[in-house]
Amino acid sequence: MPVKLVLIIGVILVLVVFVMAGIMIMTGSKREARDAEIEKHGVAASARILSIVDTGSRYNNNPEVILKLEVRPDKGTPFPAEIRTVISVVDLSGYQPGVMLRVKYDPADTAQVIILGK
Repeated sequence: MPVKLVLIIGVILVLVVFVMAGIMIMTGSKREARDAEIEKHGVAASARILSIVDTGSRYNNNPEVILKLEVRPDKGTPFPAEIRTVISVVDLSGYQPGVMLRVKYDPADTAQVIILGK
């Protein structure tokens, strides 16, 4: 393979890596901004964990999980929600079906729920 072609392929691969990293950073920033907005202006409620599923992904050796919840607002009808989050291995045993959590949700989009704690 000619050196020029190898160089072009290398530059393209580096650009793809930078674009992908930028997308990941922007997505994370948007999620953090959304979560901060819900924490500040969202409606507080309790939620019962219905199920927990390991996605297979790990971040700093901590599992990413999907929590299926039944959110129970003080006023209104309970509704289902799903949260993808990373839970410390140390805390994992406290996030099992039946456990109650404190959450906040966006009343305009009840699919947007954050965990405040237990």
